[in-house]
Amino acid sequence: MNPDVSSTSRIPTYTGRLVDVLNLNWRDICIEDIAHALSNYCRFTGHVRHHYSVAQHSILVSHVVPQRFALHGLLHDASEAYLGDISRPLKYSDVMAKYRILERRTQETINGVFGLTINEPKEVKHADNVVLATELRDLFDRVEENLGLPEPMKQPIQELGPKTAERMFLERYKELTK
Repeated sequence: MNPDVSSTSRIPTYTGRLVDVLNLNWRDICIEDIAHALSNYCRFTGHVRHHYSVAQHSILVSHVVPQRFALHGLLHDASEAYLGDISRPLKYSDVMAKYRILERRTQETINGVFGLTINEPKEVKHADNVVLATELRDLFDRVEENLGLPEPMKQPIQELGPKTAERMFLERYKELTK
């Protein structure tokens, strides 16, 4: 007997929702779920000196991007709260083509809930790469490959634990949506 796809693709969230990650809808989206999940996901599949969360990364992006795109920057990786974080080389490989479609659809749903444009502004991608350059400088002992990234931020990345990153993510969200 084959299980129903909708029953096998549901996950419980931090706030107690049961969401179908293959068919996410606007009622499933909750900023507290996003903040909590992203604060627990470690970037770079955990290959960093200390826990460095997707939430902390997103907070930094929201500060680097021009102010009018700050909420977009904060939420640019929000789909990962429901789908998980996947390393960039794997995510953009041929085997992950269907995943990228699902990720885009999920991010579009999230963007709609928060009143953001469906397409990510180029300024957000640039800020994402500035933060990536900073992460490579500050979170690894050495990275030998030149990835063609922009100049990193001047200030170094400070270590935050998951609880602090979650709190700061929610504070940043409230600041940007008041």
